[in-house]
Amino acid sequence: MLFNTLDFLIFFAAVAAVFAAVGRKYRRYVLLAASLFFYGYFDVRILALLVLTVFINFLAVDRMHRSESARNKKIFLGLCLAANLGFLLFFKFFGFLSQLAARAAEITGRPGAIPVFEILLPAGISFYTFQIISYAVDVYRGILPPENSFVNLLLFITYFPKLTAGPIERASRLLPVLSSPPLPSRDQVASGLALAAWGIFKKAYIADNLSPIVNSALTPGAHLPSLSMSLGAILFAAQIYADFSGYTDVARGISRLFGIELVLNFNLPFLSPNPGDFWRRWHITVGAFFRDYIYIPLGGSRYGIFRHNLNIVIVWFLGGLWHGASVGFFVWGLYCGFLIVLYNICSPWIEKIAARGPAWDRSLIILGRIYTFITFSHGLLLFRVVSIAHLKEVASLLVPDVSAGWVSPIVVFQALFYLWPLIVMQIAQAFRGEMEILPKLPAGMKLIVFTAGAALFLLFGAFHSDRFFYFQF
Repeated sequence: MLFNTLDFLIFFAAVAAVFAAVGRKYRRYVLLAASLFFYGYFDVRILALLVLTVFINFLAVDRMHRSESARNKKIFLGLCLAANLGFLLFFKFFGFLSQLAARAAEITGRPGAIPVFEILLPAGISFYTFQIISYAVDVYRGILPPENSFVNLLLFITYFPKLTAGPIERASRLLPVLSSPPLPSRDQVASGLALAAWGIFKKAYIADNLSPIVNSALTPGAHLPSLSMSLGAILFAAQIYADFSGYTDVARGISRLFGIELVLNFNLPFLSPNPGDFWRRWHITVGAFFRDYIYIPLGGSRYGIFRHNLNIVIVWFLGGLWHGASVGFFVWGLYCGFLIVLYNICSPWIEKIAARGPAWDRSLIILGRIYTFITFSHGLLLFRVVSIAHLKEVASLLVPDVSAGWVSPIVVFQALFYLWPLIVMQIAQAFRGEMEILPKLPAGMKLIVFTAGAALFLLFGAFHSDRFFYFQF
């Protein structure tokens, strides 16, 4: 079930009505039943896998906590990690590995000797796997006690607003609220509706309208005018941002209507002055997971600059793997790690130049923002790479070729027509220093903004129910 469908609107209205009607001690059961139905709506088989995963972790974490020896605690933690990562790796990579094996058999003169398997990828498995791993590790570290109620733990993992694409919540923050959900306040209802509406607007008006423009610019084998690939990369970055942050806004908005706050997942990433800062603003919760559960245990920055940068590359390689099984994702992960390492190496010289005065500092910030956005957006082209040959084609098309003509101004105008609300909103958010400004506008301005937004949405919104981009992960 997708947020941008009539089915979800009906589902949510029914859940909200029942949630408001029952007593506080029954609300968690309403949310759990709704979450199980929401996920089972995709496919009952993946719901069974999810419940099994939570049950395994519930038992193993309880036994881990009860064990008195450090060795037994490590064994039960290992069982949790093996089960969680085993499911994730199987569903993400088994089909890909079978394709490689079949291709190898074909090259060696044995076509058809190895079958290719099509594996159903459970929606949101990358997200809920990280969330339940963080729970198990935090209990092991003594950060929180194990959850004694299977119902509460199952609700924590399956809570439907954030189940399929995050934010990735920590048990220490969300479990206590979910165990006894309150009714929302008036301010929560107003701000939640505004945030969810803005998220749907970003999805239907911005992201889904940019999608055909991006597809036409990035189609393999197409004969494109000069700079089309670069324009496609920039618009692809804007499309993914509008799509993914739109999903997060809807998730946070509808959760607020149940009186439950979810964490911020995007914080003006396109204003970041360097690659490291960018990844502290983009998909914040997955970055925090890699930092707390992989980067720091590897040693972080504690063992010298070489080890520090090596740990960054390892983390980003794993980040590429987390996105999926393809050459493009592997290379993209290493590319992101390389950009951060390059900035770390150059940062002493950058700081010396910035220290020459405020003008130098401001200039470097502006140049850093441009550099960070360009390198990020063009790096996203690797998401679209389907083969090594396609990678070479993409690289060649990034070089301007005057003989091929130039990008049509009509295409640029069309893109700006869909992008301008996002640009205006980002500027307003940056100047005000806060992410949620719509509920705080004066009444007259609020009426104008919502009327204009509704008109754009109804007249020009794309209502073909495209899946959110990160559902594939």
